[in-house]
Amino acid sequence: MIIKSLKLRNFKKHQSLDLSFDANLNLIGGPNEVGKSTIAEAIHAALFFRHSGKPQEILKLQSILSQEGPSVEVEFDQEGRVYILKKVFLRGASCTLTSAGQPTLTGTAAEESLGTLLSSQANLGSPALAKTEWAHLWVWQGTAGNNPVGELDKQKGKLFAQLDKLGVMAAISSEKDHHVASVFSEKMEEIFVRSGNSYKASSKQAQVEKALQDSQLTLSNLTESIKSIESKSVDFSNKEAKLKSLKEELESLKEDAEAIQTELKVFFELKSHTFEEENKLTNLLKKEEELREKSARINSLEEKILKKQNELKPFDVEVRELMNRLQASNDRLSIEKTNQKKLSNELDLLRQESDFCQLLDSISEKNKELLRIDNLLKNSNEIQTRIDSFKMELRGLPLVEQKDLDKWSALESSIEKAKGILEAIATELEILEDQPQVSSGDILLKGKLLLTEETILQLNGIDFLKITPGGGKNLALAQEQYQNALQALIEFKKELGVEEKQRVRDILVQRARLEVKIAQESTKLETFEPLGNLEEKKNGLEDSLTHLSLKKDTSLKLIPSLVKLLEKDLDEYRKLVQDKLGEVSFELDKCFSRIEILEKKLGSLSGEKEEKLTLSRVLLDSLSGLTSNFTLLKEQLEEDPDSLEILKSKRMKQEYITLDLKERLKALTGDQLEAKDKRIQEALKSKVQQEEELKLTVADLRGQLKTDGHQNLYQDQQSAFVRSELLQGQFEGLKREGDAIKLLNQLFSQEQQEMTRNYATPFAEKVQFYLSFIFGKNISVEILSDAVGGFEGLRVYRDKFKDLGTLEFDKLSGGTREQMAAAVRLAMAEVLAPAYGGHLPMVFDDAFAYSDKDRLKVLPDMLFAASQRGIQIIILSCTPQDYAGLGGHQTDLSA
Repeated sequence: MIIKSLKLRNFKKHQSLDLSFDANLNLIGGPNEVGKSTIAEAIHAALFFRHSGKPQEILKLQSILSQEGPSVEVEFDQEGRVYILKKVFLRGASCTLTSAGQPTLTGTAAEESLGTLLSSQANLGSPALAKTEWAHLWVWQGTAGNNPVGELDKQKGKLFAQLDKLGVMAAISSEKDHHVASVFSEKMEEIFVRSGNSYKASSKQAQVEKALQDSQLTLSNLTESIKSIESKSVDFSNKEAKLKSLKEELESLKEDAEAIQTELKVFFELKSHTFEEENKLTNLLKKEEELREKSARINSLEEKILKKQNELKPFDVEVRELMNRLQASNDRLSIEKTNQKKLSNELDLLRQESDFCQLLDSISEKNKELLRIDNLLKNSNEIQTRIDSFKMELRGLPLVEQKDLDKWSALESSIEKAKGILEAIATELEILEDQPQVSSGDILLKGKLLLTEETILQLNGIDFLKITPGGGKNLALAQEQYQNALQALIEFKKELGVEEKQRVRDILVQRARLEVKIAQESTKLETFEPLGNLEEKKNGLEDSLTHLSLKKDTSLKLIPSLVKLLEKDLDEYRKLVQDKLGEVSFELDKCFSRIEILEKKLGSLSGEKEEKLTLSRVLLDSLSGLTSNFTLLKEQLEEDPDSLEILKSKRMKQEYITLDLKERLKALTGDQLEAKDKRIQEALKSKVQQEEELKLTVADLRGQLKTDGHQNLYQDQQSAFVRSELLQGQFEGLKREGDAIKLLNQLFSQEQQEMTRNYATPFAEKVQFYLSFIFGKNISVEILSDAVGGFEGLRVYRDKFKDLGTLEFDKLSGGTREQMAAAVRLAMAEVLAPAYGGHLPMVFDDAFAYSDKDRLKVLPDMLFAASQRGIQIIILSCTPQDYAGLGGHQTDLSA
């Protein structure tokens, strides 16, 4: 981006100022208070302040000489295309952005396009935020010595992108990586103190750990209380002894029950084995019976298949006869449908011609309405142009009113009154003869003189007479009042910006004349429909005509025969088309009726055919099913490895095995074992019930030992235990989470620092290049980063010694801070310039106020080198002689 020119109107101190800029070097000089800083403010406001609204930052731009809205026009070059940006703030606020070959943008659209060109959304936000935009390029007066590291870190993202495009970065992480690293860093700060060895009091870990400690303490106290109570329960010893005896009896019964269960297990295993063998015997019997049934079914299926084949023969003849009748009906239907299609096509063409006639009528009506709207717009625009011309002429006149003329007359009256009072008090002196020897001071006197103050006369250079006019102190007061009256008129003239009273009268007459003309033309304009409505109607008509014309062209292209309608009388031809439409429609209806009759007949024949075919299919399906079953049964019989004789032998063997197992099972007396097991289970149940009742009695007695009647220490102990366990699990989970975050944060920090070293090196070389003009060729620069890869500071070396060490910026001298900051800012601008068409402007507003003469001699070299590397240098200085050797384009505001 290169700034080419600037035009200011009614902007702070500048009522009218036009400046042009060189693409490389610019020096704007002038004494203090001539508005140099205002130039920097104006360019910055045009680029980054939103034109609308009246916040405090924009109110400060108001001119001290005019009530008109402050105006800035900036011409700049962006990637070879020239843009003209104009913004008016406050009164008549507006924004326009123009470029050759492109439509002019206004208002918000212009602001949005400007934001895209600048890669910034500041001009769409608040002026307070916009004031800091491009802070690395705008060195405001008094800020040249500020630490640039903060601005370096703010522009880190853009620097990454440009360094990556230039191919000088060894590695770069994505925005998501930076976001993830930032999240882990924030989580780390939320959980741990700076050392990372303990939790912050506000963290969940610390809160849960504290709650766990409190819960464990509560549990311990409850346990101690219970132990103390139980130590006093000597009275319960008998019941506890009985409970112990009951438990021993239960153990004995359980042993008896286990022995019985062992015997029952053997019994049930044998019973299960017997059941399995019986199942095997049953399966063999069943399979033997199935083989007999399959043989009988195969014989039966052979007889059924033969019967079905005989039933199918008559259906073949009937179906062939129906097919022939169907074919004849189909042929007649095809002829009728061909005729119907021909009539439909003819009807469609007639309808298209009718629609096309209506389309031509619509186009004609729209053209007539558009002509009427154009005439109205022309007349309205002519009146509006005259109104705008009168208003522009009115704005060009100074803002004076009748009260200003009245005040002027009052001030003149005050002067005359003060002068009359002064002359009434003064003393008249007359030199009667031409005496060149009479003088007052160095002035020779002759003729009549009016003395208004104490005067000493000399004769031949010797004092000989002192004259004091009458009035005493009143004379001094009259003189003061006269001077005050004169000064008041002078200041009033300066305030109005007019020197002649007649000029004020002329302006008032001109303003009144223009206001009358504006009112007259506005009255005329009010008789017309609003311009916005007319424009909207015109646009609607043009869109409608465009649509209708496109529809017309499309119709002609799709249906070339419609061209003949363009030369016919539409009213007469439309009537012919309507008559023909009726005739063709009537013929088409008759054709549809014949087709309907044929289709019904076809449907009837098809139904009859389908009925015959359905019966035939039923018989075929039945035959197919019988055949399939016959084939399947035959295949199964052939595939079965066992014949009836083999199955009979297997069955007899299985009957012997089953009979033997039944005899062995009968010898085990299973009924007696089950009865004994039932008796023991009943006894166990009774003993368990007694144990539960005894436990309840003991628990009830324990409750009676509590010191008060409402506490339940056992329940409290159980609740405390559950809470302690839950908190323990929660704390362990949070602790693992915190340890994981600490580890991930450490890994991200290490990776960020390594990447920062990679991408900071090429940037540091650019900083080193600019610093070499100040500190010499043997300077070395290293950029330091923090734990998350942010810029933290600079380390500077000279020669082979680290004599400057880590740069503590605030401890450097004012001049060194200015030079160091300028080098860093120039390096940033050089890296970012490719994103803005290869160039960026950099403004220095009295930026080197603390630099000594020796350093000022080498600064032009550094600035000139920057101007050759894509940076447009703009220097504003009250001592332009300090940059005498800079060259470039120079402007003197004091001229």
